Amino acid sequence: IMLYELLSVIKQLYQILIVLDGWQMWLVIMIVLTREKKMPDKRGVYLMKVVFLIITIVLICYLLFRVFGGNNKEKCDVMVVEDKSFLSGFEVKDNEVHIYCEISLKNNSNETKKVKLMGDFQQELENGLLKESNLEAYFIEKASNSVEVEGKSNINYMKVEFVGEYAGYSRMSNRMLPDIDVIEIME
Repeated sequence: IMLYELLSVIKQLYQILIVLDGWQMWLVIMIVLTREKKMPDKRGVYLMKVVFLIITIVLICYLLFRVFGGNNKEKCDVMVVEDKSFLSGFEVKDNEVHIYCEISLKNNSNETKKVKLMGDFQQELENGLLKESNLEAYFIEKASNSVEVEGKSNINYMKVEFVGEYAGYSRMSNRMLPDIDVIEIME
């Protein structure tokens, strides 16, 4: 029964932890740990120490996850405006797949940023259209693999092309915009 009580307390705390932040968590933990009115016996004290240790470890992991965001990608001030971007088509030429998109970018910083785009075409790799999944964008109107976006501005509907090696199957799995990473070029 002690294990069942321990699991019940941990489950309650987990449900509370995902809603609360910082000092509020410690307050809830102290309330849960001191909710019994009678003095616990030796097993109860041991159980409380174990629960407190587990809660502390979970709290540290939770805070580390919040600080580091669970994402290894560097944050960039320039982002793809997805509701103003779309995949417009593709064609196979000379054993290469040319995938065309119109991309809108937004720069949230005050500085001009030079960026390049990388598209993730994992589905097309799995379906046999491409031999590689990560493709770099070529900005057709700029005749370049990178573009500069002025501070606090948008660039709407830029024509870009992703080129990859043809794998033999000439259909796309869908016409959805691929996941696109915006990579800032430091000069």
